[in-house]
Amino acid sequence: MKKLALVLGGGATKGYAHIGVLKVLEDNGIKPSLIVGTSMGAVVGGVYACGKDCEHLIKISKQLTRNKIMDFNIFSAIFTTGIMSGKKLRKVLRQEIGNITHNELDIPFVAVATNISDGSCVLMREGEVVDSILASTAIPGVYPMVDENGQTLCDGGLVNNVPDDIARKLSKDYIILSVDVIGDYSKQVESTKIKIMGITVNSLTLMQTQITKLKGNYSDLRIKITQPDVSQMSFDAESIEKSIEYGINSMKRNLSKLKKLLED
Repeated sequence: MKKLALVLGGGATKGYAHIGVLKVLEDNGIKPSLIVGTSMGAVVGGVYACGKDCEHLIKISKQLTRNKIMDFNIFSAIFTTGIMSGKKLRKVLRQEIGNITHNELDIPFVAVATNISDGSCVLMREGEVVDSILASTAIPGVYPMVDENGQTLCDGGLVNNVPDDIARKLSKDYIILSVDVIGDYSKQVESTKIKIMGITVNSLTLMQTQITKLKGNYSDLRIKITQPDVSQMSFDAESIEKSIEYGINSMKRNLSKLKKLLED
């Protein structure tokens, strides 16, 4: 059987659909040999690569509501690069995966970030996994950017929201399965109580969908998951559960195609 490279795209709450995809793969004995993730795809993919199974991911995801991962702080907005301090998200990740480094992983994992200084795509595949995830998820204006090796890093979705081209370069002989959880922008316009966040997310989503279209498809199989009733910034238990279910159903519909690709 051929090896599988799994690519998980960004999409905030919609990214919980990746857990559903992984559950179907796990239930059918399909283990990725490489995971490449952007933003929320880096969160799910990184934690999974650290050895957490899907049942655990489902359990903790329902606990990670808005209050557990979002820490709005006006002083953060003034003195740093985001309206969130990022401390809550870091604490949650530390509790789940500790200080695990990339070279300790059973499944190789790459998080995609953006160097805001020159617009380049940065591959995070060394050092602690938590640091890689935080760099990939640093939404400009929302979470603080990460300074590393002279680079100012932020959300990978700015340049590569579904990084299947990265997976192709790293694993030329693997079957590439990519998961796009955003779908069509016209069906995903956000409305939140905090207007600036809604505007920011809408802007990023429009950019991400256009970049994904223009970049082209490097996957052997791409699953595009439309989630019209899941808001990217909701992070409530009901939305998370819906998103996971979307992932399960979408992967089930594409399972026979994937098995054929892996067996041919």
